[in-house]
Amino acid sequence: MTVFSCGRAKAILGTEGTLSEVVQLVGRDSLTEDQKLLMDVAKVIREDFLQQNSFSDHDFNCPLPKSVGETCFVQCFEAPCSPTFVSAPARHAALHRAAV
Repeated sequence: MTVFSCGRAKAILGTEGTLSEVVQLVGRDSLTEDQKLLMDVAKVIREDFLQQNSFSDHDFNCPLPKSVGETCFVQCFEAPCSPTFVSAPARHAALHRAAV
C-alpha cells in the first residue's frame, strides 16, 4: 500500500474541482466510473478529513492520533480505487486505438 500524501490529496481535490464543473453542466451520469470514484474519494477527503467543527471540544484542537487515524481511513478508502485511476487512461487509449 502506498503512503497517502498531501500532494496526492491536492491532486484529487484539484481534479474534483474540474469534474464538479462538468457535473454542474451535464450531470453526474456523464462521468465515467473512475471519475465518479475520484469524486467520492475527494468527498471523503473534503468532508471527513479537512472539515472540522470549531465549536466541538474534540475537533477544536485536533489531537495527532485522530489526524493519523483519519489519514489512514482516507488511505484505506482510496487504495482500492487507485488501480482504477491508473488504468483508466490506458483503457481509454486502447478503446481509442480500437475505434480508429
